[in-house]
Amino acid sequence: MTFITCSSQSLTLITCSLLNLLLSTNYLLGQPYPFSTSAKPALPSSPPSTPLAPQLIRPKNGWHLITHLRSSYRSQLDPKSLVTTWFSRRHPDRLRPGSVLSVSSWSTPSKTGSTSFAGVLMAIRRSGPDTSFRLRNIVSRVGVEMSFKVCSPMIKEIKVIKKVERGGTLVKLASGKLGRVGKPLRRAKANFLRDKPDLLASIAGGVKEK
Repeated sequence: MTFITCSSQSLTLITCSLLNLLLSTNYLLGQPYPFSTSAKPALPSSPPSTPLAPQLIRPKNGWHLITHLRSSYRSQLDPKSLVTTWFSRRHPDRLRPGSVLSVSSWSTPSKTGSTSFAGVLMAIRRSGPDTSFRLRNIVSRVGVEMSFKVCSPMIKEIKVIKKVERGGTLVKLASGKLGRVGKPLRRAKANFLRDKPDLLASIAGGVKEK
């Protein structure tokens, strides 16, 4: 049997340490702290004001949790659901290469001024909330391309000037009715328009009219 001998000074230090630990524990539990009059006890945590979603209470192998997080983040970053409609791969209202778009973006983080750029849709890079697209136009006889993030907070508005459908471009005729003119670009990316400025100008003819 082993005995540990301690001096009176060591016992005093151990006793003070245990006493401070006990008082600190009582302070955390909401009881008054005797060593300071300005210290306020911590209040017990209250339950959340908003109830949790049912899929968070009983998730199934984590699948419902991930789905809930994706939908909540998507609703915050993309309130207009442009990623799942215009820039989707299979949505009926999706935008195809060759469509003419006009993008208004904020020029400053304080959103006091805005700039606009219109051009032909060259390509779409689909990557969830990081989806981006590229426009091309001819400015002062120079080909200019700009890329935009769909969910960027600096995007003010995206307008569709001309929309390419499966049967051609949907335009407004002189009679006032909607009609399809031309053929769609049967490619996922319209990079070949860089070498055909005349074709690019004919496709983007509605930019100046708009």
